[in-house]
Amino acid sequence: MTLNDIFDQLSYGELAQVVMGTGDTGKVPEAERRRIAASVQLGLTALHKRFLLKEQTVQVDLVENQQSYILDAPDILMIERVYDDKGCELMLNVMNDERSIRTPTHRSLLVPDGLATAFLKVVYRANHEEFNGIYVEALPSKVKVDLPMTHLEPLLYYVASRVLNPVGMVSEFHEGNNYSAKYEASCQRLEQLNMRVDTQESNTRLCRNGWV
Repeated sequence: MTLNDIFDQLSYGELAQVVMGTGDTGKVPEAERRRIAASVQLGLTALHKRFLLKEQTVQVDLVENQQSYILDAPDILMIERVYDDKGCELMLNVMNDERSIRTPTHRSLLVPDGLATAFLKVVYRANHEEFNGIYVEALPSKVKVDLPMTHLEPLLYYVASRVLNPVGMVSEFHEGNNYSAKYEASCQRLEQLNMRVDTQESNTRLCRNGWV
């Protein structure tokens, strides 16, 4: 789908009663696109944090006598798995086990001494890429949104909640809070269905050897 598809859904649906979703064309006005796109971007990040929607892999070359490593990939949300140079999955954040690799932060690794591998293959949960600001206003139909259709509904609710929250109470009803509750309920339904990407790793054996 594209950013323009999301604008259309909002203008005919959740934001139909506010100024940015009205007009003869039924489209989001160009002057409002950047503001709404910012909420769409935040919503995509929230969904990518909550659901495993996108994975990426980065290689970390180990250096002798160095234990701490920081991953330089800008889209890291959370480290999911770590493999050695033989493709064997290593222990990650196993409490009270000195052989386990640890993640002090979402983008750093603490590698124990004695790990016999030249490099680590780190699989991480990735964020959605940033929108091109020029295309957002002029050509939203050229801005790709990489999101399963199953997760479109909570994204729309998220954006509506963020846009409408500043409006506050109207006739003793808070529309922003209403959409926030809808967002949470929609996410919970997806979690019950275990909606996530299929990982590409076939070897899930924990490595018990390879120590010197």
